[in-house]
Amino acid sequence: MTQSEKKIPSNDDGLHDYSISPKVVEDIQPWLLFENKKKEDIYLIGNKELDRYFTVPKSNVDIVLGIVSFFDGKHSIEWIENHYYTKKKKQIDVMSLYEMFSKSGLITDPKPAEVEHGEFEQLSIKVASFDIKKIFEFCSSIASDLVRWGVWTSLLIIAVGIFFLVRAPEVLLSSRNFHIPGFAGFLFLYAAIILCVIMHEFSHAITATTYGILPIKFEINLYLGFLLVFFLKMAGLYTLKPKQRLIVWGAGVYMNLTLGCLFIIVAHLTNLSLFYEQFLARVAFINFFIAVFNLLPLLPTDGYFIMSTVFKKANLRTRTWREFKNWVTFKQHKFKGDVVVYFILTISLIIWLLSVHLYWIIKSTSEGKPFDIRLYYPFIIIAVIMMRKLLAKIVLKIIAVWKNGHNTEQPALEEKTIT
Repeated sequence: MTQSEKKIPSNDDGLHDYSISPKVVEDIQPWLLFENKKKEDIYLIGNKELDRYFTVPKSNVDIVLGIVSFFDGKHSIEWIENHYYTKKKKQIDVMSLYEMFSKSGLITDPKPAEVEHGEFEQLSIKVASFDIKKIFEFCSSIASDLVRWGVWTSLLIIAVGIFFLVRAPEVLLSSRNFHIPGFAGFLFLYAAIILCVIMHEFSHAITATTYGILPIKFEINLYLGFLLVFFLKMAGLYTLKPKQRLIVWGAGVYMNLTLGCLFIIVAHLTNLSLFYEQFLARVAFINFFIAVFNLLPLLPTDGYFIMSTVFKKANLRTRTWREFKNWVTFKQHKFKGDVVVYFILTISLIIWLLSVHLYWIIKSTSEGKPFDIRLYYPFIIIAVIMMRKLLAKIVLKIIAVWKNGHNTEQPALEEKTIT
């Protein structure tokens, strides 16, 4: 955070006015994000209730907290820098730190010109949002018992389910023969996926509740305009210890494995008709698919956050999109190595998913009839309506880059970093 010379003041957004006296939100605290044995530990600094943070190395934590104590609306940035230089013989770039707090939404006065958001939020369209905090406040007293008994019960279910799968794998394979013709089959498939995903998210929620993290909202978004994503907003998840975060993120996959094995057991032990046996096998397959898909680290799924925590790689997705944007706009970039590999794999998966979506829609609605574009007018209209916000964001970004080619705006980060 050493500053050799002050930046030229700018009236663009007020962030470079050294005479301002910023006021930070209350209750700014540090939390350990990654513990590194060979390198320096990484900490979060921010507000748990607002769920807004940025990251700093351990050696800078005390300095940052000391400077924050002067972000009280009474001391200017220039005064703070002079204070540290004259009293503590340290030349600190307080302006950069102020920008970090401002873009993280942690400054109350002056009001930030722009609060940065993560890559998922920028590229998603909100479809629906439900307040679920009261539900889990009510469940918090029994959450620990529910999780404890649920873990032991599900372990037994998974063990028995694997036994039946090994003994008679043809039951799961029979799911390929289950088919409901027409658009009803398309709706069934999506309804089954949605129900399984809801159980997946419930498992995240009840596990987080045992650690004192209450889910606030259950939201449905369209990621990239076509991927239906269900997720929970849980303020303070990153303040948990790394092991606890891994348990919360892994809970959803564990639930889907349990449900998949449960449906396999029911299909084996009950004397059902072939139709219902294949139905149970199809739902079991859907759960196994959701479990595997969620472990892929190429989208903002559980697998990505698990990978980030295990390998201590924060912001890989944000860094990838940022460097790609810098590369295509001919700015200084680091679009190479692991960033390029991750980008190519991610784009390949997105293209494959889009192709699968289109194939499902066409196959489910055509039923062997000649292709007729008029059948897809409703889907096209709905897609345009749902993507209007995303398209507006893209257009505004293009206009901003065109108007200001030398713009060095910091991209949105999942967890912002100061070095």
